[in-house]
Amino acid sequence: MREDLSRERMHKAIDTTLSGLNGDPWLFQRVSARAREGETKVKKKLSTGLVLAIVLVLLVAASVAVTLLTHQEVLEQVAVPLAVENDAGAGVNESFDAEQLAELVRSLNENGITLEENNRIMQALQNGQGYYEEEVIMEICRQAFGGYFYTWTLEEQDWFERLMVKIGFRETYISYLPGKDNMTYEDAEAFAFRKIREEYGQELPLEDRSIWQLSRQFYMMDPDDPSGAGWNFTLDPRDLDHGQYSVSFMDSDPVGTADVWANIPDWTQPYTGEELLDAFRAIYTWEQGHWAQEIWGKLHEMLQKSVIGTNSRDSQPLRAYRMTGYPEPGEGDLPKETAIQKAKETLGNSRAALDGAILTEYEGERLWLVSFRIYPVEEEEEDDSAGLFAVTVNSTTGEVVSSRKQGADDSEAFAYAPEAAYEKAWEGILRRSEVIRLAADGIKKEYPDLDLLNEEKYEQMADGLYSWFVNFKAKDIRLGNASAQVSMDGEVTGIEVDTEELNGDNLWSRYWQTYGYFGEWDQSVWVQLSKDMAGMEPESLEAKLLKATTYPEESSVKIQHQQAKELGIKATGKRVAEVNTCTLVGADPHPVWIMRILTDTAADPVVGIDAETGETVFTEYYKVDYTPHYVEFSMPVVWRSAELETLGAPYMAKVAITHKFANMELDEPDLGLDYTEDWEMQQDGLTVRYIGRWKGMKCYEAELDENGFVIRCEESESPSTEERPDDLPPRGGEWSEEWDEEWEDDPESLDEGIG
Repeated sequence: MREDLSRERMHKAIDTTLSGLNGDPWLFQRVSARAREGETKVKKKLSTGLVLAIVLVLLVAASVAVTLLTHQEVLEQVAVPLAVENDAGAGVNESFDAEQLAELVRSLNENGITLEENNRIMQALQNGQGYYEEEVIMEICRQAFGGYFYTWTLEEQDWFERLMVKIGFRETYISYLPGKDNMTYEDAEAFAFRKIREEYGQELPLEDRSIWQLSRQFYMMDPDDPSGAGWNFTLDPRDLDHGQYSVSFMDSDPVGTADVWANIPDWTQPYTGEELLDAFRAIYTWEQGHWAQEIWGKLHEMLQKSVIGTNSRDSQPLRAYRMTGYPEPGEGDLPKETAIQKAKETLGNSRAALDGAILTEYEGERLWLVSFRIYPVEEEEEDDSAGLFAVTVNSTTGEVVSSRKQGADDSEAFAYAPEAAYEKAWEGILRRSEVIRLAADGIKKEYPDLDLLNEEKYEQMADGLYSWFVNFKAKDIRLGNASAQVSMDGEVTGIEVDTEELNGDNLWSRYWQTYGYFGEWDQSVWVQLSKDMAGMEPESLEAKLLKATTYPEESSVKIQHQQAKELGIKATGKRVAEVNTCTLVGADPHPVWIMRILTDTAADPVVGIDAETGETVFTEYYKVDYTPHYVEFSMPVVWRSAELETLGAPYMAKVAITHKFANMELDEPDLGLDYTEDWEMQQDGLTVRYIGRWKGMKCYEAELDENGFVIRCEESESPSTEERPDDLPPRGGEWSEEWDEEWEDDPESLDEGIG
């Protein structure tokens, strides 16, 4: 495509430039051919006009040649400026808008680069939409470099990572190019292959890229610490006859740190259909519509020798593939391209992207199954026109037999097995709609007043592998959820129903069940929550804080939701950040937007922005599984006072000390202050001290004001001169080999020490 475009441009440019010259009509063909091949020798004296013509042709040919940009140059010269322009406000805008996407695609086309027809990006463009910057750039890079990120060369990986930093998607990264003090790539790869051969056989032809796809990485966890540099190499097989091999080692000590691993399947031994299908997907891609005809034939053949479950939902596709033949097209078969064209005309949707075209045979009938994907116009909204579609074309007569859309009950085999085989494969297996009905009937026996199949009252959901979990999600906060488990043979167990009357303590959970995660709520939901909470007397701390907080209408403040988010990101000082929750709460003198912002740190900043002035009112921190939700929708002066009254000064002091002195990057940033064998807690009013009992330990002291805010938080050395006894577990919850051995002998003995 690129060569054709280059040739066409050259023709047009030369035709335009030389339009006023007369002479040999074959001059262009001869001179341009020589220009491309480097043949510019002149064997006899030429006329001045002819020399001028040749010079003009060569100049035009050279200028046209340099106008074509590579994939990388288009990204650097077009995509990056567009993305930077897109982020002119605070934080990072993750998507090109429709106009920017159109400009980028136009630049690609002008340089002879085309994206796959009607893929998700091109469908978005057709719909007048934008698309995610990183996915668009990754698609262009996949086209340029092939494969996925770690199959690229180290230079290509490094270039891509730096590009992401330029755009703002990364602040730091770990994939680097090795330096002068590191192993060369060639030496590292040779070492990796040598270790594999030492372990699994010297005869392995690991350099053969027709057998294995090679992934590689040189990483540095900290560029200032060379000791953390390491290498990873993985060889993924391209067929079922070879194993997968992986090697990782530290650059500074490859021999001492080498870790070699392999997965070598043995298909001569009994294997399950699930194992076989997983292997095919790993080798030939999970996008089964992209498989070649011979791959389907191989799957069908090997499934005949596999063990397939009797009633698991996962067994339905395997049954269908085992019943279906996948022959190579013959002289009597409709050509594949003709079948695709007929199917596309039948579907009649210009947005449809080809998913696959497979020739099948079942009970003597040969059918082309042509599948298409249509992506939603808006991903967040329902779009009835979107989905996976299968068009069946008779390969003998060319007749279009059927055109169907995948439903909620349909498995993946919907598009890759003939309808007759597909339906037969369901025999004895419960479908989702049947499971939902069974669960509703089972619950109704115990709770006859519940109308769980009423779609105006409940949303019905069912999922599971070897048993089903069915949930009936209430659409009205006055109703509670219901759920049940259903075995693959239809037995209903594990029934749970919330029949409690609506009250101040379950109102919050009912709102979650009705409106989803509160980070996605519109401000009007919070306003309604305030109204529903009025008159209720909650008992839990979280519910009390909800009642003590007012939630104004967004229209009542100067700074609206989007501007508040931009100001919040700006307040963090982070280039790469994303607002997770954003709620307008009542405060004095002005309402405040409270938002939790996801950054590259373990403890996310929770920022308060004055909704009238735009000033930053406060910054708190949120640690997942450690910080309560209410810091995201209640002012600090409210929740701190409530915590002080309900949980007490020692709790609040411990939290303050942990946030200041513990490593918040840890999953559980616990200093072990509750472990009384190591620390003595002393309280003097609103001053709390944790005194280290042994030599070399720390002491901590935190002082609070009457509203629960920290006035002072300090660390000091323990005055103790006594050595810590050897028979105590390690302090602060840190694990050791000795403790591990003791745990194995008597797990309960360490429960108290873990704290």
